[in-house]
Amino acid sequence: MLTVAYWMGDSAVMTDRKNALQSLLPLAVLLLFALVASAPYLSGRFPLTADGVLHYYRAAALDYGLSYEALWPRYTTALVFGYGSPVFNYYAPAAAYPQVAFYRLGLPFSVAYNWGFVFYSFIAALGMYLWAKTWSNTTGGLIAAAGYVFAPYLLYDALWRGTISEYGALALLPWLMWAFHHLILYGQRRYLLLAPLLYVAFAPMHNITTLYGTGVLGLYGLLLIVFTPQRRAALIRAALGLGLGLALSAFFWWPALAETGFVRINEITAELPFIDVVGNLQPLAQSLQLPRTADPSQLQFPVPITLSWLQIGLALLAAWFALRARDRRLQALVIGGLLLVAAMLFMTTEASAFVWRAVSLLRYSQFPWRWLGPASLILALLSGIAMAQLLERLAAPRWRYGLVMAVTAGMIFYALPWTYVVMVDAPPMRDVTDIYAFEAESGQVAVASYGEYQPLWNAELPDPQAIRARYDGAPDV
Repeated sequence: MLTVAYWMGDSAVMTDRKNALQSLLPLAVLLLFALVASAPYLSGRFPLTADGVLHYYRAAALDYGLSYEALWPRYTTALVFGYGSPVFNYYAPAAAYPQVAFYRLGLPFSVAYNWGFVFYSFIAALGMYLWAKTWSNTTGGLIAAAGYVFAPYLLYDALWRGTISEYGALALLPWLMWAFHHLILYGQRRYLLLAPLLYVAFAPMHNITTLYGTGVLGLYGLLLIVFTPQRRAALIRAALGLGLGLALSAFFWWPALAETGFVRINEITAELPFIDVVGNLQPLAQSLQLPRTADPSQLQFPVPITLSWLQIGLALLAAWFALRARDRRLQALVIGGLLLVAAMLFMTTEASAFVWRAVSLLRYSQFPWRWLGPASLILALLSGIAMAQLLERLAAPRWRYGLVMAVTAGMIFYALPWTYVVMVDAPPMRDVTDIYAFEAESGQVAVASYGEYQPLWNAELPDPQAIRARYDGAPDV
């Protein structure tokens, strides 16, 4: 019927068709961005990453815990050779739930694990699109989404470190900004429910990103409150939304903070200076390196942990436009965003050592360059704003289309070196004994890099073979 109406010239149906296509086209573009950014995970093999195998077996342990223990298995016997570990009481496992869901839908475990990254790539693109669109338009939202999923730091997180937890948290962060934006400025009831629920989903994703992201969210909310006429009502809505989010997510963060002294994380940090955050501070130039050409002759060639100069340039252009505009809230957002990015870059340098030592909670960061995640979020938003402002000043459609294509292609090509990764066969995952075998062979007991989540009173590790025989023939994970 729709096709007949189209060919017969039914204008009403044609208008509906056009509106439907216009609403679906951005989603298709966002999906394309996500598929390109996560292309290595679509190969059917396993990227050789720094931490990917740990997250792989954590997802398997979570699936086992969901099957035999609890919906939120704080202590699971899928680890430490069957004796169990409280790792999920401290290390947020929420990011692995989509991977477990894909597995239970019938995908092989390794494929389900890979599709978790594809899923979060799309979530990141869609969330950034929605948030940036509130400050610009559809095109600005799409440019911001491209800037975010192709940000060097996010690609490094997904393809070189394999950290599904931090990647998932960064994917949800723009959703938080979008929901609290609408809650604070407009106060619709649905956002009073949605904003806290999004925070509940965000908080158990990745501990450090939760800490950083909550701070960025607080500053963003403060900016919105200052530049809205009804400040008192906006402040109440912001406090209510964040307060509900913190209260509802306390099931995770309260025990994690209150019971930190029961595990070896503080002891391990003191014993291993190379994971001490102050020891990993670096010159500013390292956080602003240009991309390096991929070298196929090397097994794992070094890639910089950095920000995109293309997005930095667009952010500076956004500042130029904002200073010429009369919108004080936009001016505050852009200038404040640039200052915040500068502060985050400062936190990666040796000059910031006194801050890291003064704020005890920050020492759990391990790597100061984690600040580049929230910095990438801000730069992506400012890139979208800059493009929206620039396109308004171009009269000819061909110039507008050409500029959008050029900037999008530039973001993708800039990111290409980070997408060249070595692919290997996925680790074995038939049943829970494969987790025990990995722990025994790698020495990474409780699928933790340094045994940091083992209880203090465990003077020595149990025998890996002592109870393994009981699990022979156990159901598949």
